[in-house]
Amino acid sequence: YPDYSLPEKSGRVKRQTQLNCLTDHLQNGVVNQQSIMHIKIPLSNAHTNHKITAESGYSNTIHPDLKALIKQHVQMGLTSVPYLRRVVKEHVKLQLSNTNIVNPADTDRAYYPTSRDIYNQVHQCLSAGQYSGLDQENLQHKIENWESGSSDRFYFRPCTGEKPSSNQVKRTDRVFPLEDSDDEEEEESVSSENENIRNTFLFVHQTKEQSQLMRKYGELTLIDSTYKTSKYALPLFLLVVRTNVTYVPVAQFIVESESIENITEALLMLQVWNKDWKPEYFMMDYSDIEYQAVHNVFPDARNYLCQFHVEQAWLRWTRKKKNNLTDCEAEQLISMMRNVSIARNEEDYEKSVKNLKESDVYRNHENVRIYLENFWLSIPERWCRAFLEIGFNSKVRTNNGVESLNGSLKNFYTKLTGTGSVTSLVEILVKDFVPDQISTYRRLNYQYSSQYRQYNQHIPVFLHNLPRNVVSHCLTRFAYAANFSGEHIDELSTGLLLVKSETEESLYYTVDLGSPENLLSCSCDDFLKSFLPCKHIFAVLRHTHYCWDDISCRYLESPYLQLDPDFISAEALDISTEADDLSNFLEVSSVSGQPISCTSNNSTTAIDVSRRKLRESIKILDDLTFLSQSAFVMSEVNLTVENLISNLKLTVDKVDNIPVHRGQTAKLSTKTRTRQLPLRRKKSKMQKKQTATSYILSVKEASFHGVKDDSASIVQKGKKKATDNTSEKEGMLDKSS
Repeated sequence: YPDYSLPEKSGRVKRQTQLNCLTDHLQNGVVNQQSIMHIKIPLSNAHTNHKITAESGYSNTIHPDLKALIKQHVQMGLTSVPYLRRVVKEHVKLQLSNTNIVNPADTDRAYYPTSRDIYNQVHQCLSAGQYSGLDQENLQHKIENWESGSSDRFYFRPCTGEKPSSNQVKRTDRVFPLEDSDDEEEEESVSSENENIRNTFLFVHQTKEQSQLMRKYGELTLIDSTYKTSKYALPLFLLVVRTNVTYVPVAQFIVESESIENITEALLMLQVWNKDWKPEYFMMDYSDIEYQAVHNVFPDARNYLCQFHVEQAWLRWTRKKKNNLTDCEAEQLISMMRNVSIARNEEDYEKSVKNLKESDVYRNHENVRIYLENFWLSIPERWCRAFLEIGFNSKVRTNNGVESLNGSLKNFYTKLTGTGSVTSLVEILVKDFVPDQISTYRRLNYQYSSQYRQYNQHIPVFLHNLPRNVVSHCLTRFAYAANFSGEHIDELSTGLLLVKSETEESLYYTVDLGSPENLLSCSCDDFLKSFLPCKHIFAVLRHTHYCWDDISCRYLESPYLQLDPDFISAEALDISTEADDLSNFLEVSSVSGQPISCTSNNSTTAIDVSRRKLRESIKILDDLTFLSQSAFVMSEVNLTVENLISNLKLTVDKVDNIPVHRGQTAKLSTKTRTRQLPLRRKKSKMQKKQTATSYILSVKEASFHGVKDDSASIVQKGKKKATDNTSEKEGMLDKSS
């Protein structure tokens, strides 16, 4: 308050009088005041034990604002140190450093903390939110909180140090092949451990939505385990089903070890939770433990082997030196086993097995005969196509859907938010991974409905509100059906017809439209693989009095051919059907005189399907290049691929010999185009040599005519210039190195 200042030697009475006056004025609000900031900064000489340098910032601690920022992200589940380090740098650059403030130095740990500093801060934030320092106790508290406000089902049992009990789940006789005797002894020793299943770690989880999908699509269930999802050696098992749009996990459990008893207990828990779940088939990896556990809980279910792991087992066995197979013999054996695997029916299977047993590699090697007879030919119903049940899951012959989910879990979810603890893994499963998969299933079902986007007018109404793969498949086969006519079709009885092949005169396919009890069927290979309407079925619908509604209602009402009404609103599935929609569709095609355009709302055409299949074949071909050991076959394939590339190049549209997309032409920009500035041309070695020669001749000529010039200095300058050029070149070489 400058208006009330007094001299330093003022008496006590004057000071008290002035203070009373100031108090009165403050109460009336008529005081003139000024703010003065006093800053005390220690001088450099105050630091007696070290010097003040740019590196002194390494001793600073993290700024409080950055601590709050890290805590905020950790509370959202983001614990990746590299990610948080980028967030901190951007925050310092955009928020803490304004234009009028000097930016902090890179050596200042207060604003640029190290990865270890951020890791420690993340650990402190996580520790502050834990109920206990023990991982299992913390998980127990979290599960109790999740159960209080959720319809999810949880079962958790922490592992204890009690003595093992003798209660064991009974093991059935071995009916599943192992790779060889060595592996068999190892698996027996692992599974025969006297574990106490009542005292081992077990976590089982299933949401309400997962339970619904398990009952709807659980006819075929895929089971697979994955490791390295936490810092513990705990296998995580996913039960996955193939839905109408994608693969979705329907249950997950974590066991202490991959043993028959532990897996059996988890499956029994899921069976209790889902009384209506009665799987007919299981798809699994090459694991005897998984097979025994599934067989204990579901003895009537058929267990199929993942085709990828089957061929992987063949490759590993043939490559072992102790089996004494040459590369040619190994390749021949695997090729014959593939023929056995892909045989369409039992007759083709018997022929393939006969060719295998008559081959030289089978007759000349006793170990080959023992291996195939004991481990593979004794259980063809688990890996041969001829013995697989025909249905909507016929195309599922591998565990690739589960492997894809495992990959996304390990490579994305756990890397971004995982801390390595089992609590973190379970929280990722419950809060992120499973909800995301359910959300994807719900989103795809809505996106394939007519409420998301209007269908193309050329797509018939009976294909509206169906899964995209079904629509694409049917449109393609309908286009192929244009090659048939009424003369190709003979009706045997009601709903049972013979369709003559358009390529072979003596070949006929049997089409059965089905009944309320029987499903739609066709004897062609396309239908047997996909179990979706083929071109022969659409030829019947196109050239006879039968229509789409005449197909078996049991077939059309399958959940694989419909969008899920339980996960999208009823309005999204509201269909305004027209009478005899298939006939209207055929009238449109007959007016145009051309095959129906297979263009849908997502630009899925016949050529799009062909492109996708070709890319899939190229991917398979790429994978086989790493497995094949035959140089001759590889060279033959190279020649074939070169011819195919040449044929495809002939179909590519070009403008000025430059490939362009169909429907697009080269567009000239109206803007002024800049031209590249000419570069200085470098002298060639010959030009440099000619220049040096002319220079020496000029010096000699000047000295001959008596020109007053110091030729020695000229030569010295030339040498110096050459030396400078040499050193410059050496420096450029060093930089390039």
